[in-house]
Amino acid sequence: MKPPLSLSDRSLRAVIKAAEMLPVSQRGTYLQSVANRLADQQQPSLADVQAAIVFVLNTRGIAVGGDLFAA
Repeated sequence: MKPPLSLSDRSLRAVIKAAEMLPVSQRGTYLQSVANRLADQQQPSLADVQAAIVFVLNTRGIAVGGDLFAA
């Protein structure tokens, strides 16, 4: 069993903000895909989370820039 993924508030906000770009029906698989990309890290950095988000969105045909992560 994998250890639980621990995200900072800022990382979690980034994951949620990106999820809002997807239809509700695709959000569960998006969240699972992001978690799978981060599975080897218990406490990933913000940069790791952002890279995972960009990768997962790109695989769904959604190109995003750095402004997605602007505070």
